Amino acid sequence: DGAMPQLGFASGDPLTRDALFLPTDQHPQSSLAIALGCALNRRGTARTGPLCDTNIPRLFVAGDASRDAQFVVVAAAEGVKAACTINKALQLEELKQ
Repeated sequence: DGAMPQLGFASGDPLTRDALFLPTDQHPQSSLAIALGCALNRRGTARTGPLCDTNIPRLFVAGDASRDAQFVVVAAAEGVKAACTINKALQLEELKQ
């Protein structure tokens, strides 16, 4: 039924667990960041600053395209951070006109 009530080891006692999470090897599925000229991090995703900004002016990246953590909640939070930063930048540009 897919249940795994215990983890067995070559030596030592088994561990009872309700769930097991395994990291997967993930890599970018698109070359868009490279095509746009983004600097990359060690994982080959776009390197970003604290506000999801890249080395390309006015280009922001969030979620799986930029971070090691592959969680929906992290991607959503980064998207909100990037959106707020973009909104602020657009407001400042409008004030300069």
